[in-house]
Amino acid sequence: MYKKNCNLSNWLLTYVTLFQLITFSSCISNPESAGGLSSTEKSYPYHVNLIEGLNKRVEHFNLSDIADSIRFVQLEATEECLIGDINEIELDGDDLFIYTVPGQKSSYYFRFNTKGDFLNTIGRIGRGPSEYLHSSFSLDIEKKKIIIFRWYGGAKDFISFNYDGTYSGKCAYPRQPFDGVSKFAILSGSRLLLQDFGYLENRGKLSYNSISSDLKFYKIYDSTGYLINSIPHPITRHPLEAEKTYQSGLSLNSDISFFKGSARMSGQDHDTSYMIRGDSILPAYIFHKGDLNPKFNQRYAQNIGGDEGKYLTSVFPIYETEEFMFRRYFLSGTDQNFMFRYNKLTGFVDSQSPASGFRDDISGGPNIHLRRPTNKSDNVWIRVVQAKEFKDDYGNVTHPVGEKYKRFYNNRIEVAETTKEEDNPIVIIVYLKKTE
Repeated sequence: MYKKNCNLSNWLLTYVTLFQLITFSSCISNPESAGGLSSTEKSYPYHVNLIEGLNKRVEHFNLSDIADSIRFVQLEATEECLIGDINEIELDGDDLFIYTVPGQKSSYYFRFNTKGDFLNTIGRIGRGPSEYLHSSFSLDIEKKKIIIFRWYGGAKDFISFNYDGTYSGKCAYPRQPFDGVSKFAILSGSRLLLQDFGYLENRGKLSYNSISSDLKFYKIYDSTGYLINSIPHPITRHPLEAEKTYQSGLSLNSDISFFKGSARMSGQDHDTSYMIRGDSILPAYIFHKGDLNPKFNQRYAQNIGGDEGKYLTSVFPIYETEEFMFRRYFLSGTDQNFMFRYNKLTGFVDSQSPASGFRDDISGGPNIHLRRPTNKSDNVWIRVVQAKEFKDDYGNVTHPVGEKYKRFYNNRIEVAETTKEEDNPIVIIVYLKKTE
């Protein structure tokens, strides 16, 4: 009898182990399933104790701890491609796609390569079927398409362009009605990730019931436009407070970044950042703020009124590497700001204050301040600097660098010396260390 039980136990152990291996293999075949499954990392979600990080300060974070190279791209600045400020930017391989501040003559969208050469514009300004006015964009990396969301005069839809700028048609999604777009991104399989509430004005549409059940934070649509998943907005847990605050408007903004091809969604002042794995929307990071947790009004209300007390308020998305996660916060009622660093391998949290960016010990230039989300096509961070600022600030040696990084130093100095104040902005691309 004992021998039978042992055989049964061994058979069960073998079966369970085989099942785990099959499940693991199926997960890592999908880039949106790979995050968090590395043998050197803990499982998501990670719990980040910000109070602990406040008590562990460091003077600076070194860029070389997370990156192995940096590139300074001097964009061509002929009359047909002068772009002024940059609203949005995405990278796919050697292609840079840029959405500029409205006011250009014929197009808001431009394509350059990473050498800075101008390649083409994308679409035209106007009200026609293949034109746009107010808009934003995301790349469909797999199909090599630029997906533009446009809105004007009550119209809201998505149109598609090829990388060479030619129109390729209207997109199917989303089939269900939506109020507007705060943030969106195209995922693998041409799926749409959408946050369709950025700011709820007092239109008399919101009631206790709609706050309780209807208000969604993030939605995923398949390539044909059908809703396949969504999660409720955090304010649905506080319907009475939301209804009371609604008279002054509710801010529901969030940011989207990427790591290893998987989207990360970070609501401003929300305790949880989410990730996409397959068609699931799962917690990625849960932030603990102790006594510095904001109240409901401090999180969501446009007009905070007389609320008092200090609390931590987040700005910008999370930035993630294989080993670390970074996020920036302000402490209300003070001029203090912090960049928190969380070690995914050990759970250790520390912070930099003031949040002066990453010490550029690769090219020897000024500190690198993060503004752009991690790119979906490669693990890079992107920063944009106006030409005058770059010429004034990046032509000097701020930090000495060794022979290993000399070519990056030379790239920075050359671009600074040849840039004119009236030129296009300089694009700084930081390439994160590759996973072994």
